[in-house]
Amino acid sequence: MTGMLPYGRQSITEDDIAAVADVLRGDWLTTGPQVDAFEADLARWTGGVGVAAVSNGTAALHVAYAAAGVRPGDEVVVPPMTFVATASSAVALGAKIVFADVDDETFCLDPAAAAAAVTSRTTVVAAVDYAGHPADYDALRTSLRGSDALLLADAAHSIGGTYHGRPVGSLADLTTFSFFPTKNLTTAEGGAVAALDPEILKRARRFRGVGVVRERDELRFPDEGGWHQEVHEFGLNYRLPDVLCALGRSQLRRLAAFKARRSALVARYDQALADLDGVLTPTRKSWADPAWHLYPIRVLDGRRREVYDRMRAAGIGVQVNYLPVHWHPAFAELGYRRGSCPVAESFYSQQLSLPLYPGLSDADQDRVIDALTAAVRVARCAPPPDGNLMHHANHFYGHAHVLARYAGLGDRHPPRINGYVQHGWNIGDGLAPGHPYAERTPSLLWSEQTRRRAWSVGRRNVVVIGAPFSYLLAIRPEEPPAEQREGTIWYPFHGWEGQHVKGDHRKLIALIKDTEPGPVTVCLYWHEYRMRHVRRLYERAGFRVICHGYRGHWWKDTDPYFLDKQLTELRRHRRVASNRLTSAIFYGIAAGCEPAVYGDPMILSNEDPTFGGTARIRRQWPQLHGSTVDLPTAVEIARAELGTDDRCTPAELRELLGWANLQEEEEDRDD
Repeated sequence: MTGMLPYGRQSITEDDIAAVADVLRGDWLTTGPQVDAFEADLARWTGGVGVAAVSNGTAALHVAYAAAGVRPGDEVVVPPMTFVATASSAVALGAKIVFADVDDETFCLDPAAAAAAVTSRTTVVAAVDYAGHPADYDALRTSLRGSDALLLADAAHSIGGTYHGRPVGSLADLTTFSFFPTKNLTTAEGGAVAALDPEILKRARRFRGVGVVRERDELRFPDEGGWHQEVHEFGLNYRLPDVLCALGRSQLRRLAAFKARRSALVARYDQALADLDGVLTPTRKSWADPAWHLYPIRVLDGRRREVYDRMRAAGIGVQVNYLPVHWHPAFAELGYRRGSCPVAESFYSQQLSLPLYPGLSDADQDRVIDALTAAVRVARCAPPPDGNLMHHANHFYGHAHVLARYAGLGDRHPPRINGYVQHGWNIGDGLAPGHPYAERTPSLLWSEQTRRRAWSVGRRNVVVIGAPFSYLLAIRPEEPPAEQREGTIWYPFHGWEGQHVKGDHRKLIALIKDTEPGPVTVCLYWHEYRMRHVRRLYERAGFRVICHGYRGHWWKDTDPYFLDKQLTELRRHRRVASNRLTSAIFYGIAAGCEPAVYGDPMILSNEDPTFGGTARIRRQWPQLHGSTVDLPTAVEIARAELGTDDRCTPAELRELLGWANLQEEEEDRDD
């Protein structure tokens, strides 16, 4: 095959065609015996849980929410990494959507985020089995304790998969399926709803049938006549016709073979791409047997668009799944904002779906692999669309993006900043020792304290603007209730591309275990996170191990939501700790955490002694060191070092960064 390879495709055989033709020759085209038979066949895949067939996957969600009793004003929790219908079908019933972020491995709904999103008004929490990998349903059940909310599984991708050996369809109160042509089986258009509670299943079947009641014992006027039927609650015509159910039954007979072929293709991709720099392959949890509807890779270094365009040009029909739901204009107009779900948003910026379907041959898959390898290895560094570049350090941690968001310019491609933005806390001039400077270009520093230190080493062209993190706090002012904070987020001191850290991680782990009173999340810098032996030390210690993302280098490498992800994690924890006083400690204090600095500070190879190193830090800020720290004192110091009181208004910031005219142009266009 030399034409465009699609990212997904149906598999239709002569048996499928014959099954459809047999129905076309019969007496029933719409709701007939094939509907009941198809539902019974589906129930064999759901562990015996009853099923109602419906006209499509969106209809399945609408029916499920209606059967769950969703009413105007109710809240439905939804992850943003899904097709828009997971949310919009609940909106159609008058619900308010509460978006909860995904975890950073499977990109399914994060149980901790779900727990934080649930309120007394929550009716349904909808998990999505992204790419065919089941969400962590036991953990989600735990997160719903004390709530009357029902758990829904959007299993549009995952029919045939299992979780801890239990089949998809039996894991949540309600499960929805889609049988679109690219899905794991097809009825052309179609879907289904499975429900553990027979009463809920009955409501689902009634809603898909326009709400019509025919059962005599439920009629309000049973003696009206044999023709009589009533509608007690409104429904819609979401029936799946016999002719399509016949196709579905034929497809179900091959579902196991479909799943096996998809798994084999995934294994081939995994092996071929394991050592391809710049690409991350999907994760599979030990408790999951995914159905693999998609093969979602992550293209690093800001090159997703470039790789997408190159592969499409090479005849490979790659796709992106999905635009975060809250980014759709319909939701933006309801007040939902970018940056609220940083893990999903960061994943979206990297995600690319490679072709995956049962009919994909090994030869065509090799063509995909070769095209991806060629696209990724092209050494290309194109500037942003406006052609303007700025110093690469301004992009670190998404700083320029945060400042642009605060200034009202959006954050997709921040305008050029004429200056050097301080990219981390230090005890010198705010920038790294030996940092190259262009003459007459100002340093844009976090605080008056940093300005004074800069002056002491001869830096005069400096402007205090406040830390980008303080601007992020202004963008995202909401604080979680204290009872939702738990445990400690611990930041081991890190190296970078040019310098490695030397120290005893095992000794540090033992000290952390002896010191911390609750659960511990260890956040490794990307440099150490990619060192498998280091990461596994902390994982084997029983800690939750995460990484906020890649710091960035040139503009193309930036993760614009690095700080957003960090803020989200900090607000989940009661304490923040490290073995050195660093930016993360000050950020944690500003985000409401109790700080601690203790343990071996470790050694940074070839560490520049210009500013005095750790010895000076301990002398100058002794009150911030130790396993317990006076919080009011820490807050006062953090406010001073982050320049919280030096934060500009949006108009002032636009003026200082040279963006005032750009804003005026934006306003003119809006007119």
